[in-house]
Amino acid sequence: MNALIITNNELVKNKIPKAQVVFVDGSVWDVIKKTRDMVYQNHELLTHPLSGSLKPNQTPYKSIIISRQQPAIHFDSAIIISNTIETIRKMGYRKPEEIKDNTVKKDYMYVDYCLILFALNRLEKL
Repeated sequence: MNALIITNNELVKNKIPKAQVVFVDGSVWDVIKKTRDMVYQNHELLTHPLSGSLKPNQTPYKSIIISRQQPAIHFDSAIIISNTIETIRKMGYRKPEEIKDNTVKKDYMYVDYCLILFALNRLEKL
């Protein structure tokens, strides 16, 4: 697949060898900022940064699929990531270290992993 996954989820990093993973050692906020930086370097969002039913103030893990670098900035992606930043500023976000229960932490990791795996499968069929 001709895509990159930006994630702070170790499960995604370890279980998805097909795509190149850009691992961010940090929070959902750090993943969003890294995604923003890459969108401004001409990558296109292939999944929405707020996809899934979990809000950034609920889950400490986030994975986002972007394209490889393109010849020009994708303006829709820039608008979406900008709106996402404003949403997260209003709602807040969770850090992985805030969750002390390892079972709950693994559950959040697994949900994020399933969401990104489904998206990857859909993108491969396009």
